[in-house]
Amino acid sequence: PPTNSPPPPPPTPRDSIRRQRQMCIRDRTWDGGSAVKAWRLPPAPEGTAAGLGAATSFATLAPGGAYFAVGSIGGDVRIVSASGPRVMAAGQAPSFIGHLSPVTAMRFDRGAELLSTGAQDGSLRVWEVSSGAPRAFFANQSDGAVIDLMFTPNGKHLVSASQRSVLVTDTVTGAAVARTSIQGGRPRLAISSDGTEIWVAGDRSGITRWRWQAGIVEAGPELGEDLRRLAIGPQGKMIAAADGARRIGLHWPGSENEPDFVRVPAAVDQLWCSPDA
Repeated sequence: PPTNSPPPPPPTPRDSIRRQRQMCIRDRTWDGGSAVKAWRLPPAPEGTAAGLGAATSFATLAPGGAYFAVGSIGGDVRIVSASGPRVMAAGQAPSFIGHLSPVTAMRFDRGAELLSTGAQDGSLRVWEVSSGAPRAFFANQSDGAVIDLMFTPNGKHLVSASQRSVLVTDTVTGAAVARTSIQGGRPRLAISSDGTEIWVAGDRSGITRWRWQAGIVEAGPELGEDLRRLAIGPQGKMIAAADGARRIGLHWPGSENEPDFVRVPAAVDQLWCSPDA
């Protein structure tokens, strides 16, 4: 433009994305440098917006990516097909109650047939993914907000954690099956491949193993403090934990070797073990 004319204002990010389907972000790299990363966004299929009508408080993706679920600060829950129409359309008035307080945790089972949700008031629900409706019971983590959730591998039980306890709930009846006390700010759960052992990261700043059917609670390996994520290999052959210092600790039960620690460039959001550990 001429020197005496101001440059035209740049388009807003929303306009730029809508017209070009592309987004650029300048980011810092692990070595202290910087990089520009570009994403080209494919056309969004119809009906992939969740449409809760309230601010989203939590979201999760099903194994395989066929569905995702979102929860709101008002306690509403929606299960959405990632490739087609919603399981429940936006604006459709549900004939059931999700939660009466903000949704704080969500998790699909391995087969993406069930969804578990927990809320700030400790309420727990199990949902049928095919219909988008909850099973006819309310369970309750009576001592505080639900922080983490996991199904056992066979889907028969739901394991939930608050800052004070870990609860096992029957996914058909909603009955509380077992409970143990913990002390943790942000406890994280992992379950053995046979479903008999529940591991808790962040209990008293360490790891706890709970053989819930036998009622046995044991201290686990020392893999750091401020643990954020936990994973257990098949048959318990390997234990991995990520801490707040951006480290992953690896331990092989039965081995006389000390745990190995690997430093990673950023905070760990997901952690799991391969089938062969």
